[in-house]
Amino acid sequence: MIGYIFWGVKPQLFQLGGFEVRWYGLLFAMGFFVGQFILSKWYKSEGKSEKDVERITLYVVVATVIGARLGHCLFYEPVYYLSNPIEILKVWKGGLASHGAAAGILIGLYMYARNTPGQSYLYVLDRLVILIAIGGGFIRLGNLMNSEIIGKEGDLPWSIVYTDASEDRLKAYYPGIIESIGFKEISQVDQSINRVPMKMQVNLYEKLDTPEMRSFLEGQILSTIKSDAELSKYLSLEDGSGVTATQPGSGTIVLSGILRHPTQLYESVSYFLIAFILYFFIYRKEKDFIEGKIFAWFLILLFGIRFFHEFLKENQVGFEDGFSLNMGQILSIPLVFAGVYLYIWKILPAEKKKTNSENPG
Repeated sequence: MIGYIFWGVKPQLFQLGGFEVRWYGLLFAMGFFVGQFILSKWYKSEGKSEKDVERITLYVVVATVIGARLGHCLFYEPVYYLSNPIEILKVWKGGLASHGAAAGILIGLYMYARNTPGQSYLYVLDRLVILIAIGGGFIRLGNLMNSEIIGKEGDLPWSIVYTDASEDRLKAYYPGIIESIGFKEISQVDQSINRVPMKMQVNLYEKLDTPEMRSFLEGQILSTIKSDAELSKYLSLEDGSGVTATQPGSGTIVLSGILRHPTQLYESVSYFLIAFILYFFIYRKEKDFIEGKIFAWFLILLFGIRFFHEFLKENQVGFEDGFSLNMGQILSIPLVFAGVYLYIWKILPAEKKKTNSENPG
């Protein structure tokens, strides 16, 4: 038998009246907070002004939000958003793309460097990309809390069964009708098909008698699960289902949860590790490194590992199903090549020249 993680974490951290704090927003903000704290320490040690930290943080925050939003709208759902441009402004509805954020940050930092004497574009990038990697790690943890950007089916001991996403989606279909939904494992994992047999307990606000409750479960809930493409990513009815109305307003459905790779964790750990490598093996170890070296390795490592992670992730939009590579991979390739180009044609010649000048003859 394989193990698995039963993921029923709520995306909401807490709610006060109509004000809601979500894990994603907290982790998103934490990435900026940690980055600003570290950058402040670095800039202080390098004789830079604290005002520069505040200015560059503002540039990055604005560029990240705008770039990530436009990236999602234009890369993943261009037809919908170009037909409904006002929807682009509704960031709270979700839809941010990391490649769009990367493009936005590159533009934002260029504008910052252009208006800041004594800080070249590559100087700024070498420091900020380490913090961007850290921020990316926090954001992927936020995606995990939202049960989004999920992985393909997998049978590893740390595979995840997402239950909260199913509950939220079904409640959205029947607002004011479904009071709560709970899941419970009823037998061991079926490793041959990556499934966890479960009971889904459905409780309604209205105390329907048992025949009506059974009819609601069979006619509404089961049909919704079968027809909804998103729910089919989390729940499976392939092996049939059993419906029981246990008491007024309450009943159960026997179905299966789908085991999936926790790709959000894969990416988060990778990004934190890349930040560690760039900081300790270049920034700290080579205090007089050639400008652009950290940035070049950032592009190669982060988007290189992102390319391979995409093989384990479900496509985010339908049109990707017809491609050999998904959109995340297509957008990662030019960034990896940009890093290789920068390293081969700028960094290596500069390092060779530097070595020759330090060891003449």
